[in-house]
Amino acid sequence: HHQRNQPSKLQNQNVRNVPFNYLKKIAPLLLLFFLAGNVSAQDPVFVAKTSGTQVAQHAVFTVQFELKNATSTRFEPPSFKDFKIVGGPSTSSSTMIVNGVVSKSQTWTYSILANKQGKQTVEAAKVIIGNQGYSTKPFQVEVLASTAQPNQGSVGESKDPIFLRAELNDSIYYPGQQIILNYKLLFNENVQTVNPIVEDDYTDFFLQHFANINPVASYETINGVQYTSRVIKSLALYAHQSGTYEIDPLVIQAGIDSPFETNRGFFSMRRLQHVQIASLPISVQVDALPSDATDTFSGAVGQYQMRVTQGQQQLSTNDAFTFYLEITGNGDSRRWALPSPVTNGKFDIYEPKIIKDEEFEMNNQMNQRRTISYQMIPSSSGTFKISVPFTYFDPETKAYVTAHSDTMTVMVTQGQKKDHTATSDSDESTAPVLMSVSKPWFKDQFWTSIPHLFLFGLFVSGFGFGLFGIWRYEREHKIPEAQRISRDAGQKANDKFDQLEKSMDGMDVRAFYGSATEIFYAFLIERFSIPSSELDEAGVASYLTKSNIEESLVNRTKSFFVQCLTVRYGGTPEGMSRTEMIQVCRDLINGLQD
Repeated sequence: HHQRNQPSKLQNQNVRNVPFNYLKKIAPLLLLFFLAGNVSAQDPVFVAKTSGTQVAQHAVFTVQFELKNATSTRFEPPSFKDFKIVGGPSTSSSTMIVNGVVSKSQTWTYSILANKQGKQTVEAAKVIIGNQGYSTKPFQVEVLASTAQPNQGSVGESKDPIFLRAELNDSIYYPGQQIILNYKLLFNENVQTVNPIVEDDYTDFFLQHFANINPVASYETINGVQYTSRVIKSLALYAHQSGTYEIDPLVIQAGIDSPFETNRGFFSMRRLQHVQIASLPISVQVDALPSDATDTFSGAVGQYQMRVTQGQQQLSTNDAFTFYLEITGNGDSRRWALPSPVTNGKFDIYEPKIIKDEEFEMNNQMNQRRTISYQMIPSSSGTFKISVPFTYFDPETKAYVTAHSDTMTVMVTQGQKKDHTATSDSDESTAPVLMSVSKPWFKDQFWTSIPHLFLFGLFVSGFGFGLFGIWRYEREHKIPEAQRISRDAGQKANDKFDQLEKSMDGMDVRAFYGSATEIFYAFLIERFSIPSSELDEAGVASYLTKSNIEESLVNRTKSFFVQCLTVRYGGTPEGMSRTEMIQVCRDLINGLQD
């Protein structure tokens, strides 16, 4: 019995192993508590770092804020009021264990563009940890004048320089002229990727992007150093008004081969170092058009060619003569009015219609081709000559040029016209028949018979309307052409808005607002005889004031005219709906026409 109660050797061994097994299980927890104690014993540290306290103007540098020994979800960056943020914040965090000591860190990194020369201050950043706040110390960055050559661009942060240069194709431009802006990257690094980060919004211009950019690189030598040169972005800009405009720097991020390559296997991915590069800002000088424009000036600026396709050349006075005019040029086609045909005969001319608008790239320029349809009805027979003059301003010669379409010869014969007096003659000839079946006393009361009173009334009213028509026709032709156009401008514009209102639901946004703006601008030109070359904010105000328009209405018109400029860049005036846009235009037109 005594032996049965004694523990076996195996039981004794298990009892001895219990504390050891228990320690093995809780050891990781003890280690974590120990490390946590070490971490908690270290106070948080919040510091600011920069890639350089001296940078060139329009260069990109980095500012990093690092929080050590803690993490936070409440970070407040400085305002960077003297700089421009072009990248970031990019965030990262890490945890490291060195000799049993755990350290944590969290960083916020910004890419900053230095705009202004002088000593600029980067203010303090803040973080909140629990209920405690921590701040970095403010520091200064000295922005030095750029040593880059004119239009060259700034240097990136790589060991060897990479330049981004903004280039214009001319020095002085005119409203409506095509301005070619190229961004050229010059490098002697192995550049793998290029991505735009920050770009000007070009709000002072109508903008078109070139889709086809020559991928072939060239070589340039700058300050004795040879660079590979490649255009990475090309734009066509069109200024609406004269003035001096500044285009902000383009900032890109370039991926280049990392200088710290390690041994890579066959399947290893290429390591890239990303750097930010900015071009210099660039000024665009736009001069006003010369004041010696002819009456036929359409508003077009650039170089243009015309081609005419005529319809049937032999017709009668009952037929319409139709022809098509194709105008191709490199200016802003949205600026110029459709040219009017001239002839040595008398025609009723319908308003021309644009049936096709095309844009295409050719000879490193953006070109527009516009096809216009014309219809004219001859008023008399004969042989007539018809041509279309088109006057534009050529920036290369700095002169107004009038191009003429090929002259068209039209032979017109007299068409058949109905004799509107036949009905009256017929009625008078049947009068005896009516008399013969009437009562005898009507013979003594001839002029009091109902049929003849009716016919007499028709004759008198017709004669009166005829005299009125002749008087009105003579009065119309005594009024000067410019005065007649001015008088009818309001009605013409309202009729166009009627048509636009009916079709606006089926139009896209840009087409609708573009059409509404063109109608309003055409009204101003016709109502106040404003030359197309002077259709800008100052010109509108001047011509309205000369016409003794009330000052408040002048200011409203000028303000709306400026708002309409946003339509050229795909916007809407004051965010107006389609209905509101038409209503505002009608209100101004009716007020200005009175």
